[in-house]
Amino acid sequence: MSNNKVIHYQFNAEISKLMKMIIHNFYSSKDVFLRELISNASDAIDKAKYYLVNNHKDDTETSGFLSGQIKISPNKEANTITIEDNGIGMTENDLVNCLGIIAKSGTEEFIQQLMKNKDKKDTDNIDLIGQFGIGFYSAFLVADRVQVITKHISTNTSSDILIWESNSSDGYSITSDINQDENFIHGTKIVLYLNTEVTEYLDENKITEIIKKHSGYISHPVLLLKKIKIIKDNDNSKKENLVEENPDIDDDIENIDMDNLISNKNTTEDKTEDKTEDKTEDKTEDKTEDKTEDKTEDKTEDEYKYEFIEINSKPIWTKDPKDVTVEEYTTLYKALSNDYDSYQTYKHFKIEGEVDFTAILYIPKNAPFNLFDAKKTVKNIKLYVKKVLITDNCPELYPEYFNFIVGLVDCPELQLNASRELLQHNKIIKKIHKVLVRKTLELISELKENVEEYDKFYSNFNKNIKLAIHEDSNNRSKLLNYLMFPSNKSNDKLITLENYINNMKDNQDGIYYIIGNTIDNVKNSAFIEKLVKKDYEILFMCDPLDEYIMQQIHEYDNKKFINVIKDNLNITDKEENESNKEKYTELCEKLKAILDKDITKVVISNKLESHPAIVVNPMGWSANMERIMKAQALGNNQFSPFMNSQKVLEVNTDHALIKKFIDSNYDSKLGHLIFNLGLLAGGYELSNINNFLIDLYDTL
Repeated sequence: MSNNKVIHYQFNAEISKLMKMIIHNFYSSKDVFLRELISNASDAIDKAKYYLVNNHKDDTETSGFLSGQIKISPNKEANTITIEDNGIGMTENDLVNCLGIIAKSGTEEFIQQLMKNKDKKDTDNIDLIGQFGIGFYSAFLVADRVQVITKHISTNTSSDILIWESNSSDGYSITSDINQDENFIHGTKIVLYLNTEVTEYLDENKITEIIKKHSGYISHPVLLLKKIKIIKDNDNSKKENLVEENPDIDDDIENIDMDNLISNKNTTEDKTEDKTEDKTEDKTEDKTEDKTEDKTEDKTEDEYKYEFIEINSKPIWTKDPKDVTVEEYTTLYKALSNDYDSYQTYKHFKIEGEVDFTAILYIPKNAPFNLFDAKKTVKNIKLYVKKVLITDNCPELYPEYFNFIVGLVDCPELQLNASRELLQHNKIIKKIHKVLVRKTLELISELKENVEEYDKFYSNFNKNIKLAIHEDSNNRSKLLNYLMFPSNKSNDKLITLENYINNMKDNQDGIYYIIGNTIDNVKNSAFIEKLVKKDYEILFMCDPLDEYIMQQIHEYDNKKFINVIKDNLNITDKEENESNKEKYTELCEKLKAILDKDITKVVISNKLESHPAIVVNPMGWSANMERIMKAQALGNNQFSPFMNSQKVLEVNTDHALIKKFIDSNYDSKLGHLIFNLGLLAGGYELSNINNFLIDLYDTL
């Protein structure tokens, strides 16, 4: 060790300050350190492949590289995690220029050099991830000290092995001429000396969880050192099982031969031997004791070995969709959604041009129970960069109204180190958002071609379609194609707007609809009596969301929507209408005078058949909307003008009560009774039910 050459370097003041800011503020979760270091290791392997091919190394070296892999070894006794790759390794200049300078990326320089040498084709074939220069420093999120042991692929002797070491605050050192393992041909080994607050990262299950979440689909094998229990059968054959509940590893893993290790461990060995000897010598024991003795003698000591187990798998979204099986799509769906059931349909596509990315989108078979839970954080769409998970919580990537869609996006144009805050204003994310919405609409359209399947979809996700209509003005006209409603002629089945138009009468002005709180109420509503009598079809809208969307849509396929509650219905003769206006002018004036401020005007109705009167609010909220707004837990009185200012009383001059009102010389009590009956028929609440009952009793 006395011949060791050690060079110490200092971070300048600005770099030290930036280092602290990056470590504590750039990343939102400490888990990402493993993602970043695995990604760097993957890049190193890709660079080694390029080096071997372009420097015409012999087949032995090249074939040896092709088994490139990333090994992760937790050591509880030493409180360390080691991440090792057999990639290109680093020279002393690399250590100084890449690890000693923050935000300088060796991968980025590598790509720029390829471009300079006009090797664009080679860059397309190498799946390099890290090009930002910050990922390595995420190691200090969990480590007090980091050691990088490396040897560049171009060197030949073990003396060329270099050690870079730092605690992030006191600069770093580079040591050479160390008597390291001669089997260390080339590559990099990063040893993280964890701080005492993050010991959970030594747990195999925790490491496995992080790898599967962030790096589960990286290109090269990611191997985790695990403790395996060897179980002996009666025939002394051996079976290997992973140790349950991740028992503590008592051995010093740094000194273990990783390729062939068996560790014997039996915590009760001495006690068992003593008991066995006592029972063997005592030949007068009863039969029960003999059985116990036999069982003890048959016990075999537990044997363990440590073995690297591959954690990651191959990403199916990089394949041609024709080459992906249904089982593979199902496996990925369940991994993304944690849904016990399968998906209803999916779309697997690749986009090239203004932005390049690959995506898979799934529509679930069933709606989750908490689909519209306000406290739920939607994490259905996972964002990858070159098969490395960046985030599963990027609201800007996908609209909330499609929160039922499960899937992933892999975009190589994004930075691996991009934080959620940076993604919020990223132009690429906005372009992806636009494409994903378009592809989702295509997916729903394809599903709509199968009536039975679309009925299932609409039953599950009709509220999402309505929310999309409410929120997305750009795609509103397309989304209208997906709406379905029951009608007075559909026998409780749902029909599309397209089907409604196909069944319209020749002289029909538009699409008649009525909004209410239940199907039974709208079926028997006074508003639709005359329409039903004349054999018109009326759409029933009984979802609270229908009130909102119908305020924003006015026509479909050049046919206007006609609200039978608010709009005039041109279903009676014009001359008859004009005659009634003149004939019953005095009736309208007298009722208006009696009711005074309760209404704005009185008109002769062309809607009513069996009811004497009905109250409408053509310029404000309907009765159903008032009910919805009053039900809001945090509602206030600021909306009262919408409820009270524009009420109109429509009267049916053919009804006996209206004739009685005229014959009574416009009795005030009858006038108030007619108004209250109109309120009830219109779905409104009575302000004074006692007065209404008194007027009703007097009339009977």
